[in-house]
Amino acid sequence: MPAKITKSLVFVVGAGASLDFGKSMPIGPELALRVEAALNEEFRPDPSGLGPIKRALKRSTVGLRPEHHDAADAIRDSLGFSSSIDNLLNGWTDVPETALVAKLAIADQILRGEHDSDIGATGYADNETARRRIAALKDNWLHYIVRHIGGTRHERNVEDNFRDVAFIVFNYDRCIEQYLYWAFQMAGGLTPARAAKAVRAIPIVHAYGQLGSLPYDQPNRRAVAFGAKDRLSVSIANQIRTYTEEARDQKLLRSIQTLAIGADKIVFLGFAYHRQNLDLLFPKGIGPIDCKVWGTAMHVSAPTMQTVQQIFRGTSSNPGARLEETAGCTTLLSRFHDQIFAPINA
Repeated sequence: MPAKITKSLVFVVGAGASLDFGKSMPIGPELALRVEAALNEEFRPDPSGLGPIKRALKRSTVGLRPEHHDAADAIRDSLGFSSSIDNLLNGWTDVPETALVAKLAIADQILRGEHDSDIGATGYADNETARRRIAALKDNWLHYIVRHIGGTRHERNVEDNFRDVAFIVFNYDRCIEQYLYWAFQMAGGLTPARAAKAVRAIPIVHAYGQLGSLPYDQPNRRAVAFGAKDRLSVSIANQIRTYTEEARDQKLLRSIQTLAIGADKIVFLGFAYHRQNLDLLFPKGIGPIDCKVWGTAMHVSAPTMQTVQQIFRGTSSNPGARLEETAGCTTLLSRFHDQIFAPINA
């Protein structure tokens, strides 16, 4: 079992949590529909011009080949028979052209979602516009965390307040990193450079990759601006991982499991509790896990909820996972505010 670490409060963030940043963020069946529409548009028999997926392929070392047209057809045919876009992607790992086209289509839709989101302007607008966009998101679950984390510690000391916090993210978008970068400047009065350093200090681990580093995070490397929908490339798409690829990355897998197993408190936000994702967090045979757990569980089946409960140890003082079927992300944080945000040893 991975060693106990000091990050006491871990937020496990699923696709549903991204909706707090705007309805443009494609999740679940909506992502599959958007991918299908994009492929229909770009790879129809008589397309007019090159779309972003074809342009990305044409600029790449592999080039745009007939196999990519066949791949688009295969993806469209498979979509209706896959339980999720992630399962479809994982199912085509043995056909490189198909896996690449699928990743490009997903990356294209995520970048568009970022661009059109409620914080999209922070990636391209002037500073004043960016600040207004962040200030307007008062019902956002991440706004709630920034506002209330740290208990009695000074609320402007955001660096200290987040010292025991980590995020395990199952989304490809960079909404958390982008929001915190601006929120730290506004809530804590940090300079852009110091805000960037404060965000980097927080473990934010993307289980299945992300669409590249943001400019403030890696200013001297090839970064991808938030919502840069005109920057789609093969190198960006290849940063998306499948279940199989994730399992091969033992270093990343250990870091995720160390965070999850070493936590004193875990909060699931917008998480669907798919079996393969639970196994990634908590390998079979190590449970039950003894920590305090809360989670949103809207549209989650009863058998799935029972599976989650089996992972965590229930005692008279710790009833196991508190899964709320009627609570969204912010409502969950508010409903259990005293327990979630209380100091561990209080």
